[in-house]
Amino acid sequence: MNQAPTQSIVVHSSQNVNSIAALYEALYQDEKANISLKLPTDLKDYRLGGKGELIQFILTWADKCPDASITTHIPSREDSDQVQIQLNNLFNQEHGFVLALRLRKWGLDNARVFTDIKGGVIAEDFVNQALSQTDIITSGQPTIKNLRMFVVVDDFIEYGENILEDYTKLYLRREQTRSPMKASYSAFLEIMFKRQAIIKTQSPIPHPVALKGFIDSVARFAYELFENAGRWGTKQYGNSIRGILTHVHAREVKSTKPLYSQVGEDNPINDYLKRFQKADGYEDTAFLEITIFDNGPTLAKHFLKRAPKSISEELKATRQCLLLASGRSPKSNEGRGLYDSIKLINRCRGLIKYKGNRLSVFRDFFIDPLDDEKIAALELEPQEKRYAKMLHLLFMNDWNTRLKSPSPHPVASGSFFTIIVPVKEIVQ
Repeated sequence: MNQAPTQSIVVHSSQNVNSIAALYEALYQDEKANISLKLPTDLKDYRLGGKGELIQFILTWADKCPDASITTHIPSREDSDQVQIQLNNLFNQEHGFVLALRLRKWGLDNARVFTDIKGGVIAEDFVNQALSQTDIITSGQPTIKNLRMFVVVDDFIEYGENILEDYTKLYLRREQTRSPMKASYSAFLEIMFKRQAIIKTQSPIPHPVALKGFIDSVARFAYELFENAGRWGTKQYGNSIRGILTHVHAREVKSTKPLYSQVGEDNPINDYLKRFQKADGYEDTAFLEITIFDNGPTLAKHFLKRAPKSISEELKATRQCLLLASGRSPKSNEGRGLYDSIKLINRCRGLIKYKGNRLSVFRDFFIDPLDDEKIAALELEPQEKRYAKMLHLLFMNDWNTRLKSPSPHPVASGSFFTIIVPVKEIVQ
C-alpha cells in the first residue's frame, strides 16, 4: 500500500542553524498543508547548534503536521531484517531517537506512519522493534559517543516501561538529600573533558579546581531546567519529550573544519566564533555546548498562564523568568538555575540562545558582558526594588536583527536553550 502523495520537506545531511531556519520557512509556506518529512540518518557539519535546532524542528513539525508521514531512505521491497537495521541506525542518532519517541502512540496521539523511499508503508511492528533495540532502551544509559552525551525521556520512559527503571531513577528522581542526576551528569562531564584533554590538537582542560566549580554549577543548572520541563513543560494530551544534548567541540583531527565554517554565515554564533580565530583560521579553544529542550509550553506561556498577546510581551515574560531568584526548592542554592547560569556564562564569556514559540533571542557575553558590580549591588536590594533594574541589565537580542526589540519568528514548539562556553575561559 502506498501513501497518497503529499507535500514533503527533505532534510539534508549537512545542517546548521541557517539551513534549519529555511526548514521552518518551508514548513509554514502553507499553513494547512500536511507535510511529510524525510530525514537523514547521519548528520555532518552540524556542530554548535545544528543538531539541537534540528531536534526542535522535528518536534515542531510533529505538532504542525499531526497526520503526516516520515519518509525514510529505506529502498522499497527491502527485506525485513534490513528494514529494522536501517530504522535502528536512524533511531540510535539523537535526532532519530527523539523522532521515534515523539511519533509513537501515547494518549490521544496515533502512531505515525513510516514509509520507504517510494512511499510504501513500513509495518508498525518493524518501527517498534527498531526502537526497542536502540542503545538507550537496551542499556538503560544515556547515549555517549566520543565527546558528546545525550539524555532524553518521554511519557513512556518516565511512567510506562519497567525496563528503564534504573534510567528513570538516575535521571529523574530527586531524593531528599541529593540529586542523582546532578552527580551522574557531573561525572559524565568530567569524562568528556578528560577525553578532550588527550586530543593533541587542542589545549588542555582548565585547572582542576576551576573545572570542578564550573561542572558543579553547570550540572545544577542542567538538572533544574530538565526538572522544570518535567514539572510544567508537558503536553496535556500527547507525548511529552525533554532532553539534554551535551557536546565538547574539539578539533579531533587535523582535517576537521573550523567551527565557524560549520554554522553558516551571518548569524550570531558565526560572529561569536570568529572572535576566537587564530591565524590559521581555526579557533584557539574547544567549546562546551549544552542544549536543553522540551515540547511543552514555553517560558512565556508558563509565566503568563496564557499565550502571549504580542512578541514584546513574550520577550518580557521570558526575561522575567530569568529573574526568578528562587524556585520551588526549599534549598537556598537551588531554584536559581537560569539566573545563576547567566552569571556563570557571563564569567566564561559564553553565549546563550533561547527559542520558543515566536521568540528567538540570544546574548553574546563576549561583546555584551554583564556589569558584575551592578548585579552584586542589586542582589543586596529587596526584590521589589531591584526588579526593574535587573530586567534592564538582563536584556536579550533578537536572533535575526541583533537588536533588543524582538521580531516575530516562525512558531517553534517547546522551550529550547543552547549554551556555548569556550573551554579556555573556564577559570576560578
